[in-house]
This record gives sequence, C-alpha cells and structure tokens, in this order.
Amino acid sequence: MILTPLLPALALLQVPKTFQELEIAKLKAFHSAMSMREDVSITITAGGQTNNIRRVTEKDGVRMHCTLTGGGATFETFADATSAYVILHPAKQYAKTKIDATRTYNPAGDMLKAEKESLNFRADTGTPVRFASDPPLLIKGMEKVSEGGKSYRKVTASATNKKGRTVKLVQWFLPNEWILAKFQLEGQAENGPVSIKGETSTLDMLARFQASTFIFDPVKLTGYKLVDIKEIGG
Repeated sequence: MILTPLLPALALLQVPKTFQELEIAKLKAFHSAMSMREDVSITITAGGQTNNIRRVTEKDGVRMHCTLTGGGATFETFADATSAYVILHPAKQYAKTKIDATRTYNPAGDMLKAEKESLNFRADTGTPVRFASDPPLLIKGMEKVSEGGKSYRKVTASATNKKGRTVKLVQWFLPNEWILAKFQLEGQAENGPVSIKGETSTLDMLARFQASTFIFDPVKLTGYKLVDIKEIGG
C-alpha cells in the first residue's frame, strides 16, 4: 500500500504497486538503458564485521563492461550481443557464455528469491542492486524529494517476520526512470543488526565511451583457467 500521495512527476511513469513490481521496473530500466556509466560503493555491516564493495558499470546498448571489487577479489565482465566473459582476479579463472541475440528480455529470470524468514541481497555485475525478503517487503511510501541539490524518487519498504524482526529498505531513484541512485537497508538478524548502504559517486545516463572500452582482449586470459560459470558467480 502506498501511503504517500504520488506527485505529478511520478505519474509520468508506471508506478509499481508492490515491491516485486518495483524490482521488475528496476530490472527493465537497467536492461533498457542505452548509455550508462555507474560507479557505486556499498558498505555491508553484519555480525560485527564491515565489508566494502565497489561496482563500476559501463553500458552502451547490449555492450557492457563491469567490474566488482570486494573481499580481495575482482570480478570483471565483458558482454555484447552474442557472448559474455566473466573473469575472476586474482584467482586467474574465467567463464564464457553464449547469448541468444534474438532473445526477448524477461526480468523474471533475474528476480531474487529469499529463503523462509530471511533477506537476500545481490550486487552482481550486469544487473541493478537487487533485494528479496521473506516475508515480502511492502511499499510504505513513495515521494519526490530533493537532497544535496539533486531530485529523486524515494521509495520506502519494510517487512516484519514472525519473530518481530523488522527490515527497512529505502531506495532513491532518478526522478524520471527506475534507475537506482542510492539505498539504505537496516534490519536485525540472528547475530545482531545488519546494515547495507550504497551510493553512486557517478551515475551518467548520457555517457560516451571510447570504442576500446568494450573490446575484449584475449591476452587478458593468458595463464587463466576456463571454469564453469557457476564456479565464479559475479
């Protein structure tokens, strides 16, 4: 249920009524972006430990180059209309997958699922940051805001499980499309509080690239072992 009245600017786009619809809208917006440069930093605090992740995405239509760095490892992805390489540094592993250029994108294939009474969060390369919860997150508010001289669409969602633990997620989107600019999740887990925060230092939807940005050089794989994509993730 949306509690905050929608402003006219919001009504220009189809407004999600459920959190699942919001995730689908987010996936569609990311996939359909024709030119995007995104640099997002994520801080995860759980169980008394803090981990930092940085993800950089360069996207030009179907061509994409992404890096995801954290925990002493870097995932690097090159993709075009027919194939994708996922490379894991410094483990010196890589996987190659074929892409059906005639396929119609179905966001259902990228939707997250959560185990019973749990939260799922992913920041993979090639998709927007995604969330899922059991019980499902419910949208509690949607409004247009101005922060730091920038305009956003702010969406607040929350869920409470049978043990009374509540998770609250706030996401800030660009004002005219469901592209995520920043987010903040706060909740309680079995071993204590959980916090996941992310913010883009760069989010350029009119980015221009050098042709070399998306050219995959096989020399990068010298000394690397070919493995199944399931062994790498990313």
